[in-house]
Amino acid sequence: MEDRGERRKNLLLRVEEGLSSFSLKVKMTILFSLLLLLFGAITLNVVLNYQKRVLLKAMKEKGDLLTRNMARNAAHALLTNNKLELSVLVNTLKKTADVEYCAIVDHRGIVQMHSDIRMIGKSAKLGVGSPQEGSDIIQFVAPITHQRKRIGTVYLALSTKDMKTQLNRFKLNLTFFIVLFVLMGCGILAWLISLFLKPLEKLSSAAHEVGDGNLNVQADVKSKDEVGQLAITFNQMVINLNSAYSEIEEGYLQAVQSLAMAVEAKDRYTKGHCDRVVFYSTVIAQNLDISEKEIVELQLASQLHDIGKIGVPEAVLNKPGRLEPSEMKIIQKHPVIGYRILSPARFLRGVAKLVLEHHERFDGKGYPDGKRGEEISLLSRILCLADTFDALTSDRPYRKGMPLEKSISIILENRGTQFDPKLVDLFWTLVKRGEMEYSNQKKDQCLLIKHLIHLRATEEEVKNLEETAEKE
Repeated sequence: MEDRGERRKNLLLRVEEGLSSFSLKVKMTILFSLLLLLFGAITLNVVLNYQKRVLLKAMKEKGDLLTRNMARNAAHALLTNNKLELSVLVNTLKKTADVEYCAIVDHRGIVQMHSDIRMIGKSAKLGVGSPQEGSDIIQFVAPITHQRKRIGTVYLALSTKDMKTQLNRFKLNLTFFIVLFVLMGCGILAWLISLFLKPLEKLSSAAHEVGDGNLNVQADVKSKDEVGQLAITFNQMVINLNSAYSEIEEGYLQAVQSLAMAVEAKDRYTKGHCDRVVFYSTVIAQNLDISEKEIVELQLASQLHDIGKIGVPEAVLNKPGRLEPSEMKIIQKHPVIGYRILSPARFLRGVAKLVLEHHERFDGKGYPDGKRGEEISLLSRILCLADTFDALTSDRPYRKGMPLEKSISIILENRGTQFDPKLVDLFWTLVKRGEMEYSNQKKDQCLLIKHLIHLRATEEEVKNLEETAEKE
């Protein structure tokens, strides 16, 4: 008993686990379909039982009527022992539909007339006894009386075969129509459930998007019922969440920018370096098939690419001579440190990746991961080129800034090794056109990263901000 109960419990648990993997729409459709099937089965059973009772009642009424008429008509013939008249009465009744047999028995229990002539003259107990259980006949009995005295008995048996055939035909037709009704009902139920759950599906979809970090989504539910009220509350919650998240982002960005400024203050030779890298990377990116949002991300990465140097000792940063191998290992950690500072903020993760990769080389000899070719993102390759170009032209603790011609020559010489050859070709074109010349006016046009909204703005909004910056 305990094993059986345990098996039943395990079966129920497996069913529950299976159902939990279905959507609400599927669960409701299954539930209502099962209820509809149950209703159809109950209806089938009730209607069949009712039809059976109706047919049995009709057959009993028919049998009672035939036996009473037979008893009334046979009284005179039995009293006068008129075998011919009794034979006519029995044979006439035998021709009636569904009559299995009929018999007239006198008061002594002797069969005086029977539809089966072999039974005539025999005892009634042997010839016209009650049918056995499971028989296909129903027996009727009516007394034959004369002057209120019983002089005999009429026995009549009706066959139920035709009734059962009729009932089976009715059952088949009814089953067909009920199955058709259930199938149509399931289809209609599925459609209605889908219609009723559509607002919930929209709300669920919006909730998933919010969970994935999209705080600009709104649940488009127009119903005025409880689900509609829930959608209004949800939308307001997302607006409030978005506002709070924007404040957090702005605070985090300000903190990060403060760190970047601290790095510049720490390394006196790199003052203005980040602004110039922003300018150079922006000019290159604007001449490629790159979206405005990606350009803004590149600008922010250019501004913050050296933030990891906050973790590098000042003595190493400002050392006038050549760095020792151990010191070089320390300085090479700054991309990873910068990545760790920026990556906890979801809105800066793309920027953090660019910061991590900005010292990778196209030939795979860079750091920290030794990526090569297109394993390095395009924006990181642009940042690498812009950063190196400004580093060559700027003063460093261990050397003076190189002349422009020599810096450009070094960039061209490292085409395909340190830098992406296509980007170097574009860089050389831009140099010849005079677009890589840094000026305060151009710097102001490209420093749009101060606007945090750029990180999640549409391209149209970015263009509007750029136009405003140009006018200023």
